[in-house]
Amino acid sequence: MYRYMISYDLKNKSTKNDNAIKSCIRSIVDNDDDIWEGLSSTCIIKTDKKPKNIKKHLIDSKSIKNTDKLLIVKLHNSAGRGDGDWSQGFNFSDQSWLKNNFR
Repeated sequence: MYRYMISYDLKNKSTKNDNAIKSCIRSIVDNDDDIWEGLSSTCIIKTDKKPKNIKKHLIDSKSIKNTDKLLIVKLHNSAGRGDGDWSQGFNFSDQSWLKNNFR
C-alpha cells in the first residue's frame, strides 16, 4: 500500500462541502486505520490506488469542483516507508498514527 497526503482548498468553505469531501476521501480507504485526519484540509491515507484514480474519484463524486484546489502526493522513501516530523500540538491518537506510519 502507498501513503498519500491529500490536501485541498475549497472555494466554497461551507461545513457541508468540507464534510462531503472528507466523507468521499474516507470511502477510498478500506478501514479507519488507513486514514489520518489531524489537520482541517489535509489527510493522509493508505491505499493501493494511484493519484490519478483518487483525483477522479473525488471529482466524479462532485466533492471537488473546478474552482477548488486539490493536491495528492505520494509519501514514502525508497524503502517504502515515510519519513516525517511534526509539532507537539497533535493529540495522542494523531501522534501515534504519525509515529506508526512515518518513523
